[in-house]
Amino acid sequence: MLPSIRNQGFHWLCSHKIVEALLAGLTPPPTGGDALHEAQLPAVLSCIAQLLIHAGDAAANRLVLTEDIVERCWPLLESREPEICAGGILVLKAAVGAGGATRVLMHAAGIGEGATGGVTGGGGAPHPDVQHMRSQLAPLPALLVVTDTRVRLSAFSLLGSLCEAAAASPPSEAAATRLRALVGALSTRAGRGAPDVLAALVRTPYSEMRSGT
Repeated sequence: MLPSIRNQGFHWLCSHKIVEALLAGLTPPPTGGDALHEAQLPAVLSCIAQLLIHAGDAAANRLVLTEDIVERCWPLLESREPEICAGGILVLKAAVGAGGATRVLMHAAGIGEGATGGVTGGGGAPHPDVQHMRSQLAPLPALLVVTDTRVRLSAFSLLGSLCEAAAASPPSEAAATRLRALVGALSTRAGRGAPDVLAALVRTPYSEMRSGT
């Protein structure tokens, strides 16, 4: 589809308040209705992700830059509901594809001047600066090693998109350092590096991936 047609379609959705309604659906009602909101939220997140993927530059500019969709969806990564957590990750991945990779990596406060990704302290423990960066990116590093397969695979998919975006357009040194720290989070114990974790993921049975357990 031509970019101009995509932008026209997005502007039509905006003019009919559909985008506004979707964004409003991210916020729970002030009193009551939490169960209904949680039931609808995965569908709302899926719709927003599809807009970022298919609706062109107009959608990317408004959702990522104006509506702060990364910042608004980040808290959803801490949801106890796997579908909501995975939906939040899906939106972040779509934002990366829409040019928001740096926004995702630099979501939290800036990194200290001395931070160096991939550095470890004694005994294989992460360097304090790397630990600080991972804490700023929380809870994303933890989602790479959770037991829920659907959430874990979604987090891996987001990490892959961030790496792909960095390869296509080298990020700032600060963002690149964050990315290295995030990849390093795959290593949860001494002697088991990120390549080992990725190899284990490749061997995950397809039935287990589908079931999300």
